[in-house]
Amino acid sequence: MKIPIFKFKNCIFTFEFFNYPDYLMTKKKEIESYRLGKVQVIITETDDPNRYHVDCNDGEFHSDFTVRKYEYEHYKRHMNQKITLAYKKQYKENEE
Repeated sequence: MKIPIFKFKNCIFTFEFFNYPDYLMTKKKEIESYRLGKVQVIITETDDPNRYHVDCNDGEFHSDFTVRKYEYEHYKRHMNQKITLAYKKQYKENEE
């Protein structure tokens, strides 16, 4: 079950109950990995040389999307704020 949460530039964030993402089965070069609170964020290359794949997981919810390299390099802080807000919103909706 996927629930659209919000849009960041040309990307739609979605949440689904955790399952192992297919793209991780075909290892791409990892660009960066870090945590935003409970959320593990992994940035990897894609087949498109101008895009990165962003995978977010907190153990309960999973979200993945692609961003342009330019957006990632120049708007990373904004992207991280959107990820954090989306997870907070998802937690709040689950409590209700």
